[in-house]
Amino acid sequence: MPTTPAYGTSAPTIKEQERIYYENLQEAYRRVQNSSAADAARWANMHNNLGSQLSNIQVNNYTPVKKPPADPLDDHTSRLKMLGMRLRWEGDKIPYKTLHTHREGETIFVFLVVDGKPITLEDSAGLYPSDTLVTQLRLIEK
Repeated sequence: MPTTPAYGTSAPTIKEQERIYYENLQEAYRRVQNSSAADAARWANMHNNLGSQLSNIQVNNYTPVKKPPADPLDDHTSRLKMLGMRLRWEGDKIPYKTLHTHREGETIFVFLVVDGKPITLEDSAGLYPSDTLVTQLRLIEK
């Protein structure tokens, strides 16, 4: 009986495809030996089709390597966008003259200047932007 890959398995490799082809070919020849002339022509046609399918297999040795998804907390712009969403800033308008974020390990520092005075806030990377940070920034805004 011809062999086919099981349902739900990954695509067969070239070697597996060749093995399946030759098993199907052997089965076809066994059937041809025990059949009529019309059946023999049909099996010979199947052999030609299988051969052309095998010759059309394209080998792609290049497998692209996908970058792992970037952590949005690693990018200053992404951190600002996250803050803006939580604080409901309109577009790219930031209500502070100077605002910068920096990640150091599992801590995110928020630097801002209000009325000429520097302010540094800290937040956990796992909770950024946390309710505490958002509340502190809202109080500073007013």
